[in-house]
Amino acid sequence: MEEIDLLLSSIEKHIDHTILNRGLQYYESGYVEELDEIVPGRYEATVTGTEDYFVEVTLKENTIMESYCSCPYNYSHICKHQVAVFFSIREKTPIEQKVKQSLPKMLKELKKNELIDIIVDITNENTDVKKQLLYSLAKPSDEIEEAKKLIKEYIKKARVHGFIHYEKTDLALTGAHHVLNKANNKINNQEYELSIKMSILVLSNIVDMILYCDDSVGTVGQVIHEAIFTVKDAVQEGADSLSESEQKTILELILKEAQNKRYQEVNDEWSYVLIQTCIPLIRNVENRKLIESVLLNLLRPLTRNSWNYEYIKSIQLEIIEQNDRYEDAEKFILDNIEISEFRERAIKNYLHQGYYEKVVELCLEGEKNDKPRPGLIIKWKNHRYEAYEKMGETIKQSDLAIELLLQGMHKYFEIIKRLTPPEQWEKLFQEILSGLKNSRIYVDVLIDENQTGLLLDYCKQNPYDVVNLYPYLIKEHFNEVSSLFREYINIMAGNVSDRRGYKRVCKEIKVYKKACGMENVEELKNALKVKYKQRPAFVDELNKIK
Repeated sequence: MEEIDLLLSSIEKHIDHTILNRGLQYYESGYVEELDEIVPGRYEATVTGTEDYFVEVTLKENTIMESYCSCPYNYSHICKHQVAVFFSIREKTPIEQKVKQSLPKMLKELKKNELIDIIVDITNENTDVKKQLLYSLAKPSDEIEEAKKLIKEYIKKARVHGFIHYEKTDLALTGAHHVLNKANNKINNQEYELSIKMSILVLSNIVDMILYCDDSVGTVGQVIHEAIFTVKDAVQEGADSLSESEQKTILELILKEAQNKRYQEVNDEWSYVLIQTCIPLIRNVENRKLIESVLLNLLRPLTRNSWNYEYIKSIQLEIIEQNDRYEDAEKFILDNIEISEFRERAIKNYLHQGYYEKVVELCLEGEKNDKPRPGLIIKWKNHRYEAYEKMGETIKQSDLAIELLLQGMHKYFEIIKRLTPPEQWEKLFQEILSGLKNSRIYVDVLIDENQTGLLLDYCKQNPYDVVNLYPYLIKEHFNEVSSLFREYINIMAGNVSDRRGYKRVCKEIKVYKKACGMENVEELKNALKVKYKQRPAFVDELNKIK
């Protein structure tokens, strides 16, 4: 679970405004089901919607310590489903419930004229509240125009000399937040087209805005992601109930925005994710042709090895998988096998089906084609090793395992030892050591084989590593370990000049104490106090070691 450390009573102050309101809507709509306190302070719940998601929350003294949700949302550490559960848990506390209900109760007791007077007084004192109230009360025919006006007014208010500084970004986004809140409410009211229009309005203005603002904190990007997710929610919620003409209208709306050049200037991925949100609308040939035509136009100027090309191909595959036969998807993957994601899927399919020769073929081809990408080379070799193992090809297994070990994959060391006849092991081990001399796993292999002499030689060349390696050496090489600690600590002491540095030195002396005992530490302490007697702060820290 994700560590949070957030007061349950003040979540409104610390959670993104859009996510907070969407979560509150989910809570008030009754989407939180099966909330159970498994053990004191540990809650589990199911949040329903287009899909059911599992949420866990851990509380300690009214503080949310940890939380987890099974949904795929990854743009923030808290999602709307978690927020819905936070509200649901909070309502279990009578005090919170009383505070929340007191204002609505008081307002209901007022006479109409009294309520109007209060609202007018507040809006006269606060023009922002007035703007938001006027927007909330706009007639359906005026909602889009009022939304556009609200978004632009706050952007204009935050802009100074043509630029929005980071401390003004929250102000600039105020209108967008209100519009997104209303867009989410439209989903609950089944006004899907209007919700999408509002979300696209936010996108068009805020993506343009990002070109002249400082988004160091990431709040602008967060609003863009939330607008895209609102579009996705509206499409998923409405796909089954919309008529074909309504589906086409929405599809055209989204695709038109996704093809706007603003995304090429800022972030192509937002455009592609928007297109993905349309996939549930592919319920007829005409709609499918429309989205496929857009994807083909986007593909034409791209090179085959670019991430943009691969992303669009993955969208095409998703369309095939959701609408065609398994065989069609498999053919599409093989036709585009140069895409690493597709190659891996094909390899895993063949492994599952037992077609190990095909696995080897695809892996060797990948190793040849992906030479500039060492991470992929390792991946294909790992899969090739798996195929050799399934085929019982022990010689090829061993050869490839040695190759992978020398490339830094320590897990293959024990495999190689297992596959090698005992009488051949010593010679092979020396060859392996020679090949690993400058590798990060050289030490791991020495530890595996209990090569304390070679490990000691390594520490003599790298004295600072004695702090981590002494447990493997102390039994057979006590005096050498003690000398290495002294050498390392003396070097370290000579390179620090403030109390923070002295504390770091003393921290390593405490490790020396654990390794070689207090008697040796006292001797070192005394030598250091004499050598650095002009540094009273250092002497003070040394005296704290008991």
